[in-house]
Amino acid sequence: MSVSQSRDLQDEKALVTGATSGIGRAIALQLARDGAEVIVHGRDAERGAATVQEIIAAGGRARFLAADLSKPAEVRRLAKDAGDVDVLVNNAGLALFAPTAELDVERFDALFAGNVSSVSREARRTERRRPRSRR
Repeated sequence: MSVSQSRDLQDEKALVTGATSGIGRAIALQLARDGAEVIVHGRDAERGAATVQEIIAAGGRARFLAADLSKPAEVRRLAKDAGDVDVLVNNAGLALFAPTAELDVERFDALFAGNVSSVSREARRTERRRPRSRR
């Protein structure tokens, strides 16, 4: 399948983290065009609502879930609220642009939690729930 080809994702549920802007938003819109029900994740409810509205206006299905992925309790809540998903796009990420020596331990831990730990937890959770025939 080439990049420009569509895929039939009817009856599939997709969770796209960081879906309120940029690449994540573009992925969410494409998944909806391909027939998936899209869970739009982000931290900004206004941008999330705009992405959901665009999907719905085009005839798709979507809803928004907010969560700060640097906080394990919010990642667990996101997973619970999202339920079982067929497609997981771990797009969200935090970035700080400063010399390493200026990055304090708390900020580093938050970056690691949001960019690495949350992705690992969600991927493991999703994989455990998928039927073996779909792995």
